[in-house]
Amino acid sequence: MNWYYADEGRQIGPVTEDEFTALVRQGKIGPGTLVWHEGLKDWQAYGLVASEENGAAAGPGAAPGGADIAFCSECGRPFPQEDMIHYADSWICAGCKPI
Repeated sequence: MNWYYADEGRQIGPVTEDEFTALVRQGKIGPGTLVWHEGLKDWQAYGLVASEENGAAAGPGAAPGGADIAFCSECGRPFPQEDMIHYADSWICAGCKPI
């Protein structure tokens, strides 16, 4: 899938899924960055898109009601904080913990 993102009022893209993931890890794309890919009706903040896609992948109950959500500083995906570790001012998901 190809992604597009906004940077200083400019539309950047298309970028591949791998390139997009690298940009998230580098911090170039953050939770507030506007993004779009085919299948989205409108441009949305990456944090919202990632939450929806993570929830769909994880199924019902992915984020228990009222759970505080944090973004993994490695992969950029959102998770309930109770499922993450807090290390050196960063939140790390279980999948990225070995990194």
